[in-house]
Amino acid sequence: MDALQTIARGWRVSPRAASFVAWQFLLVFLLLQVASARPQSSSRLGLEPGPRSLDLQSFEAELRRIQDALANPNEPDQIAGLEASLPPYWTVDTPERKYEVSTERLRSLLEDARNDSAHRAQRIGQAQEWVGELVAEVKGYAAGGERRPDARPKLERILAAREFATVYRQSAWERFKQRAWAWIWRMLTTLARRVGGHPIAARALFWLLLLGAVAAVALLLFRAWIRRAHFDELKAPAAPDVAQAWQEWIRAARLAADRGNFRDAVHSIYWAGIVHLESARIIPCERTRTPRERLRQLPSPQTGIGEATKRRDALQALTARLERTWYAGLPATQQDFVESLRLVEELGCQWQ
Repeated sequence: MDALQTIARGWRVSPRAASFVAWQFLLVFLLLQVASARPQSSSRLGLEPGPRSLDLQSFEAELRRIQDALANPNEPDQIAGLEASLPPYWTVDTPERKYEVSTERLRSLLEDARNDSAHRAQRIGQAQEWVGELVAEVKGYAAGGERRPDARPKLERILAAREFATVYRQSAWERFKQRAWAWIWRMLTTLARRVGGHPIAARALFWLLLLGAVAAVALLLFRAWIRRAHFDELKAPAAPDVAQAWQEWIRAARLAADRGNFRDAVHSIYWAGIVHLESARIIPCERTRTPRERLRQLPSPQTGIGEATKRRDALQALTARLERTWYAGLPATQQDFVESLRLVEELGCQWQ
């Protein structure tokens, strides 16, 4: 249970939901064990045994056998015997990978030849042509592999060079996930095949999968709802109303100072300076900017002295005083109010 709670916290789901999903996987595992403990024969389940794997030489020999059988198939019984000897597909193992070659086309031609005597010779000819093309492909593949036995070592040496060092390579975790999903898929496929002869088990598996899908959708909706609720709690504070003129901000600051609320007074004086700079078109009128961004909007002075330098120094000091008293929550005093009035005068607000 401790491990389950740890996994639940990592995925940001409740332990109850994680426990529910874990019980579902446990039930699937038990059904798989029951099905494997009481296997039915292939004939009762209506399944054919899987074909054995063949290498290239064995596969070519199998194709040769079919070619010999197709040389003189005059009787329908002979064609039916050849058709019955064919698996649903051949599994061919090569050094690179495993291939599955379907026999559906060949079995379809043999079935037509067995049932239609008028076109029997034509269908047999098409079957011989299909098998001959397959033999040619096998020979070409084998010849290509014999001509380049050192192709893979050469490719590995090329890819190990320094210029390919940044090329993406599959990590160990990605390989593990890939193998885990492949194992789960094999287990589900085996389970689906084996429960075919158990109507009750098949019905139970269907409802289990349906319940799991509904639970997964409900879990996703619940997580989305929780995330939305968290975002609603983080609403941005209302922006101050700065539509009034800078003189009105100065008046509001003096009224706040008369009440002893020097924090609001410093805040109003700051906005008086900002509105004055906007009305003078020194900075753009943008209500969403922070005080530090407002400071960066001031044009840089060309020299170390002059009106632009004084304006920048005054706004920088006024911004620092606002940050201490308004955002940092430090107590504001009458001295802060008086100093802020002096700084806003340097910005050009002649309030007296």
